[in-house]
Amino acid sequence: MRGYNNLSVCQYFSEDRAGGLRLLHFVYEPKPFDCTEFETTDCYFLYLVAEGGGVLKTEQGQFDLSKGDFFFLFPGKPYYFAGQGWKLVWLSFRGADVERLYAGFGISYRSCVRRGYTPLVREWLREFNRSRANRSAALVAEALLLKTLSYFSSSSEHGEENDSRRTLSELLARWLDENFTDCGITLAKLSEMFHFHPNYLSYTFKEYMHTGIFAYLRQKRLHKACELLAGTDMLVKDVALSVGFEDALYFERCFRKYIGLTPTAYREGENRRKPSGWDEFSKKFYH
Repeated sequence: MRGYNNLSVCQYFSEDRAGGLRLLHFVYEPKPFDCTEFETTDCYFLYLVAEGGGVLKTEQGQFDLSKGDFFFLFPGKPYYFAGQGWKLVWLSFRGADVERLYAGFGISYRSCVRRGYTPLVREWLREFNRSRANRSAALVAEALLLKTLSYFSSSSEHGEENDSRRTLSELLARWLDENFTDCGITLAKLSEMFHFHPNYLSYTFKEYMHTGIFAYLRQKRLHKACELLAGTDMLVKDVALSVGFEDALYFERCFRKYIGLTPTAYREGENRRKPSGWDEFSKKFYH
């Protein structure tokens, strides 16, 4: 793992979850270390030159870099870089899906630089600052990575692009798993957070999860509501609020429509029903 100095600001992500793409660090380096000799790393890196310029050397050649350029480091592959007053923002990550994603976007050790993305500098810096106060920062940073990779695609015919879309839908599902109790979830909020147009986000999620974003969210909320009604003596209005329904009356209408009973009847009944598709939903998505 490449080091960074005490002027750097680092957001660290735990590796305690499985998955085809796992973020490790999101770092801003106002004064990066220069390499003194060729080095190697044990994970993948994506660097963005946020200011200034420098040079990257690999076994494939030398690359001059300036603001708005991205460069990639690969596990076990030698590299050397040094800058002239430059500032860097970078992500490090691991995962079985990385090589397939890279192949789909034409990224390799031989082709490890992408130039001219100055408009993305502001977005990367903004998302880095936001990530420091975001409990779902790892998921949001992964979405930023996927969006950035999508800019490097010259064709939509690569099968690996589908891997990117599938990963995005899984990231969004995981975020909903962790945040379904938030009453303020909207498509506009998700679009801003995950850096994709609302229509693209909605279409991609439905294509790979086989259900809409808000149908998925409703299932999560009803699933938890049933647990609380059966296992606690919370008031119905408190159950509604605790699972993400701000309006208790709407919660009762929704509950009755999809469960077939009122919340009170469900709590008191011996033959409690499950929402349509409950078992399949639980098997696939509920964690």
